[in-house]
This record gives sequence, C-alpha cells and structure tokens, in this order.
Amino acid sequence: MIKKRSYFFIISILTVSFCLISVSNKKLDSYELPREFCYSELNFGNNGVVNYITNPNAANITQIQTFFNTKFNQLISQGYFPGASVAVVNSTNILHYEGYGYADIDENELVNPNSTIIRIGSVAKAITWTAVMQLVEQGLIDLDADVNDYLDFKIRRKFNQPITMTHLISHSAGFEADWIWNGDATEETLLPLGEAVKKFQPNRIHAPGEFSMYSNYGAGLAGYIVSLLTGLTFEQYIEENIFDPLGMNYSTLAQPFPVSMADNFATEYRKLTNGSFLAIEPSYAHFPPASSLATTAVDMAQFMMAHLNNGTVGATSILEEATAYQMKQRLHSNDPRIGGWAYGLNDYEYRGIRILEHQGAVAYSVGGFYLLKDYDLGIYFSWNSGYNYEPHNFLYEFLDTFYPVEPVTILTPDPSFRDEGKKFTGTYSYGGIWETTPKKVERLLNYIEITIDEEGYLIYRDYKFVQVEDLLFRLHNGYWYIAFRENERGHITHQLDGGSSVAVHPKQSAMESLGIFFFLLISCVSIFLVSVFFYSIRRITYRVKKGKEEKQEKTLLEKLTNGFTFSTSLAYSLLILFTIIFLIIDVSLTSITLLNITCFLQYFVLASSIALLGFLIYSWVKKSGTLTERIIASIIVVASCFFIWLLFYWNFIGFFFTYGVWVPYGW
Repeated sequence: MIKKRSYFFIISILTVSFCLISVSNKKLDSYELPREFCYSELNFGNNGVVNYITNPNAANITQIQTFFNTKFNQLISQGYFPGASVAVVNSTNILHYEGYGYADIDENELVNPNSTIIRIGSVAKAITWTAVMQLVEQGLIDLDADVNDYLDFKIRRKFNQPITMTHLISHSAGFEADWIWNGDATEETLLPLGEAVKKFQPNRIHAPGEFSMYSNYGAGLAGYIVSLLTGLTFEQYIEENIFDPLGMNYSTLAQPFPVSMADNFATEYRKLTNGSFLAIEPSYAHFPPASSLATTAVDMAQFMMAHLNNGTVGATSILEEATAYQMKQRLHSNDPRIGGWAYGLNDYEYRGIRILEHQGAVAYSVGGFYLLKDYDLGIYFSWNSGYNYEPHNFLYEFLDTFYPVEPVTILTPDPSFRDEGKKFTGTYSYGGIWETTPKKVERLLNYIEITIDEEGYLIYRDYKFVQVEDLLFRLHNGYWYIAFRENERGHITHQLDGGSSVAVHPKQSAMESLGIFFFLLISCVSIFLVSVFFYSIRRITYRVKKGKEEKQEKTLLEKLTNGFTFSTSLAYSLLILFTIIFLIIDVSLTSITLLNITCFLQYFVLASSIALLGFLIYSWVKKSGTLTERIIASIIVVASCFFIWLLFYWNFIGFFFTYGVWVPYGW
C-alpha cells in the first residue's frame, strides 16, 4: 500500500510551478536633445562641384543636399539619434558631405564631417578584404589555398574540404555563430589578435561553401593572416597601405583609440525610454579586423571613390584595376536568385538597382556605405546612437526619390497553393545559428513563423509572398524575394531571406517548441524541488519522533538510495539555479568560480543519476525500503533522464568545461 506521504508527493508534483524573474535598474543621468542643428562646410575639393548624379533622371547637387539636410534634421528632431554624418560621391568627386546634430551634447560640439570620428564597427571588414586582395596581387595569398597554410596554428578539421580565403571573404567557411559577442571587451580583457583567434575558435557546423553565415571570427582570422604574412600588426598594415595613401587621416582600427585622435571621437549615446540620451563608455572588439573601424564621412568618401574608380583616387592606387573589378563580382550566394556576397561586400538588388554595401555597428553607433556601381554613385552615413533607425530605410528612400521605376506588378496566389504550400509552413530559427553551444536555446524565443492565409498567400514576418519559381517567393507588391532549401526527400530544411546575404533560418523540429520545452523543464524542476522539500520535512519529522517510538534501523541500501535521491534532486535544483544566474547576469560580471561550480554540478548530476539508477534497480529487485521510497526514487530517475536529455539537446552538458574552466575574466 502506498503511504499518505506518497499521495502528498504526487499531488505536489502536479501543482508546483517554477518561476524566476530578475530585474535590476538604477537611475541614470540623461540629456534632452535640442531640435535641429546642422554643421555646414560644403567643400568639394580640387575637382569642383559635380552638378548631377551619373543618371539622366537624377536631381542636381542642390536637390541632393536638400534631401539629406531635410531627412537628417528630421530624424534628429524626432529623437532618433543626437548626431550624424553623410557623404555622397561618384568615382572622381565628392558630391555632398555634411554633419548634423551633436558629436557631444554636453559640450555642445557639433558633428564635423571632416574630423568627427564615429565608430562603425563591421565596416572594418571591407577594409580587411581590401587588404587581403592587395596581398593576392603580391602573390602572398592564394584565394583557393587552405588557410592553415598561412597560420601559426591550425583550424580544426571536420569536413573533407579545407577552408580557403574565398570562404572567409564570402562568410561561407561554415563557422558557428559567435558564442560571445565580439564587441564587449574592455581595456583589461582585450586580447592581442593572434591570441584571440586561437583562444576563441568557433566550431564548424557546415561544410565550406554550403552556406554564407556572417562570421566575425572569419574576418578576424583573415586580418591575422595579413599580419603574419607582412610582419606588421594588422592596424599598422592598414594605416600604411590604405589609410595613408587615401588621405584617411581620421580613420583607425586601433584599440584603445590613438591619443592623437581621442578628442575627435563622437560620444556614443543610448536612447532611454523617455526619449533622452545617455552617454555610454565605449567597449572594444575582440577581432579588430571584423569590428573596430572608426572614421569620418570625408575619409569614407575617399574609400568609396577608390572602389568606384577601379582602385584609384587621383594619382593614388590601392588596388590594380583588375582586382578592383574582381572585388565587385558575385562570389557566393545561398541561392543565386537572391542576394549574395561579392568580395566582402553584400551584393543584392533593390527594385532592379544593384547595391554593393557593408553596414556596421558597435553597441551605440551605426554606419554603412553603399555603392551603386551601375550609376557610379557611393553613399555613406553614420550616427552615434545605435539602431534606433534602420539604415536600409534611409537608403531605400533615397533610391525611391532619385531613381524612380515603374510600379511593381501585383501578384496574386494560386488558390491551390493553400494545400500545396503546407511544406513551407512552420517555425524557423531567427538570428545567429548555434548548434553546439548553449546559445542554441535562443531558438525557443528567436524564431519566425511562416503560415499560409485563407487567400493562399505565404505569410512571412507579416508580409504576403507569392511563389514565382520552385522554392522562390516574391513580395506580392514589391521586390523582396525569399527562397527555401529542401533535402533529398523533399522536406524543407532552411528559409533564405533575399533581403540579407547571410540570413539563413533553419526549420525547427517539434522538440524545439517552446511549449514542449517549458512542459519538460517545469515538470522536472517541480519534481526536484518537491523531492528536496519532501525529504527535508521527512528528516525533520524523523528526528522529532526519534525516541518516542522505536524505529527499525534502515539497511545500507535504503540509506544509499534515499541519500542519492535527495542529493540528486538538490544538485539538479542548484544546477538550474546557477544556469539561470549565468544566463540572466552579464557573463562579464559573473565570477569564474560560479562557472566552475556549474561545470562540476553537471558532471555530478550525471554520476549521481547513474548511481541512483543502479541502487534503484537493486532496491526493486530486493524490495528494499518502503514502496513510497522506491516510487519517489523512480520518479526522480525518470525526471533525471528527461532533464539530462534537455541539457544534452541544448548543449549545456560539457559547455562550461570547454568554455568555462579556461575562460578568462570578462568572458
């Protein structure tokens, strides 16, 4: 007969729920932004003013100036960012450049397009790939050679084909997305480039060339190869071979920032919920070739002109004509019918206009440059307050204004698609692709749901799409394309977004459902917590009753079974607690001791669960202990199996041993 305590235990399991909410906040000083400020210093260099964009339907330079002045002052007055800078060029001239708003609100310092330095992060990659192609010209790099041939350490081998520089340039090396954000280093935790690429090598999850997936590590690796082959630091090579020849006197990749430029850096601001701006101390990038460019509008104008004019600005050449032409050709695409990569530049079309670009950001400043090769035009803009405004929206508004086209044909779906298109529906992971680290758990929250509505439209991110080719869809009233991949059995495996050269969204399995995850998690947590509570109360009542009535001494097997039941439940509870703390609190603020404790608990619960299973089987065979105790231990073992499966599936088992025990402070 099952005793009353077991009824209490079973009922408790069904009613206990687990919830943890952690909120921290503190009062911060902030600034209100005045309505409109413009830094006017129109100087078009030695070549004179160019009156028209190279397009017969384009407006003259006055209209270009009016467009940018109106738009940026509007965005600043609406509180999107404190300050911004812009430059527009063709292959030989600066058509327009300007600064808007504040570089520093507190000091009333306006943005100067000549000398105000704004950090634009990942645009550094375009500089890096230009340097790589310079070494290709010199015969120091073979784009199709194994990158291990150039390194003083080895990239781990997993697939038959090696990773080449071509794969790095096109982000198709197959590296897993970065586990730790590239831009969170401080002066104390910043590592030399060579040490960083060795210490934080990501896993390889796809064969080279299979997918383009954005990789900061890949660009960092390329920059390190440049340094090894030239005998210079990466920053020194760029300064001597790109910045100095082009007269980019206010550009740098150095970290910390050069003392000579310190006063030129724009202050970076975080926009608060009340609309005001809070000044933020800058952080640094662990891979400077990927994410550390700081520059001005005028400097970026020189870089854009060099690429538009086949590697040459005036009498200065940074690339041979053939190399500059090669860099603007398509190199790789996840689907040839949508966007892809040229040599380090995003390559896609908007309304039939081909765009080569690179956008970048640090935590609280954004920038990007856009080359319209067919129209001999380059556009650069940046601002000092994060993604409060989407840069592509600004670019598209410019193109809609100066390069109008005929209205797009409106598409309507085939009614039969409601049934035929069911294979495309489901949830797809959104964001970075993680397969081997605990970041995989982000799939539970970051996902896209694709459905088919009653009219037969495929609904993606609340937009309506219509199938135009096999596995290819177009926005019903626009030029946005998305594609899908299927396996040999005809099952959809990935969704590919034509609006981004690197947007790969794997289709999620049923086991990655948020509902299933929380059902298993809460059930297991409830069992462990109730078990700890049950055995604690049982021990207290046993001590109270001891002496009042004679108790039969438990056998060693009973004591071991009960002891491992309690210790296993307690260890799981602590493991869950420490894991939640690790995920909620910024890792840079988390003690290495906590990571090591979590690592130890993972292996302890594995060993404890195995031991408990052995004692439990023996207890059932020998009928040792009470029926209640054996049932409780059995429930704990079942819960342990499910929870261990969760830990393995979401890559929590073993991760801290790999990344925790040897992780330096700040990571």
